[in-house]
Amino acid sequence: MKKDRAQLEQQIKESKQLLSSTGRDIKSQLAQLSVLSEQIRQQTELVSQLAGELKATEEEIQKADQRLRELEAELQKRKERYAKALSESTYRNSFENRLLFLLSSDTFRQMYRRLRYLGEYANFQTEQGREIQAKQTELETKRAELEQLKTSQTELLDKQPDEQQVLAAKQVEQKTLVGRLQKQQATIRTELSRQQSEYYRLDRRIEQLINEQIKASQAKKEKG
Repeated sequence: MKKDRAQLEQQIKESKQLLSSTGRDIKSQLAQLSVLSEQIRQQTELVSQLAGELKATEEEIQKADQRLRELEAELQKRKERYAKALSESTYRNSFENRLLFLLSSDTFRQMYRRLRYLGEYANFQTEQGREIQAKQTELETKRAELEQLKTSQTELLDKQPDEQQVLAAKQVEQKTLVGRLQKQQATIRTELSRQQSEYYRLDRRIEQLINEQIKASQAKKEKG
């Protein structure tokens, strides 16, 4: 019986070590599960944020398109006014008419001012043309930037479901592992309880036998 008790004592020691190790594993896996849960929460929040940003960008594009249409209309009007001005100035800008315009001046100062006006008018028409071209370039650049932003946001948002699936799969795997460890832990505790009960039973039996031997020995001495 002492041998059985010693063997049980060793088994109890090993079970306690295994129970302690399993408890540490569960704690570690639960910590990892908590990290995964936080990552999923952050991922969900990120998707919501990206969707909001994409929606805001699309609204900005709509506003920009509306503004672009308004500016395009304005530019078209300016082009028409510019074309009309050029048409009307064709006659005035001919050499004969320019000369007549200058010679009809009452004074030399007036002639100088008219000459200067002719030059400034030509520069003004040229500047108008440049301004129209600059506006067109600016509008095209703005539109391209918005479209590029929308594309990058859409691509980033499209990647999120895959990342969410990966995290969700890891979470399921982690929960399964924790469940298996907890089940193992319960099995070890049950086995440890059984071993301890058996150990205490043997211990009491051994103690009982020892007491019986002592009583028998004392009774023998008393007879002798």
